[in-house]
Amino acid sequence: AESLLTRDISMCGAFLITERPLPVGSNVCVDMILTLEGRTKQCAQQAWIKASGKVLRTDNEGMAVGFDSQSRILPLSKKS
Repeated sequence: AESLLTRDISMCGAFLITERPLPVGSNVCVDMILTLEGRTKQCAQQAWIKASGKVLRTDNEGMAVGFDSQSRILPLSKKS
């Protein structure tokens, strides 16, 4: 397991920033915590993204991963 930064996250996939991208076609499993900004810090919400899919392309900044139909976005409960 490796911790990576992401960009361009959507329901269909994400770009994972890494110096060691996997080969195109590789199967991947990704767990992410996504923070959705609110008007105040107390209003921010978090979601857990549990995704699987394949590496679609790579470049010198990382790899694009396409998620499959088994991927899920689940809300995280807010702490009081």
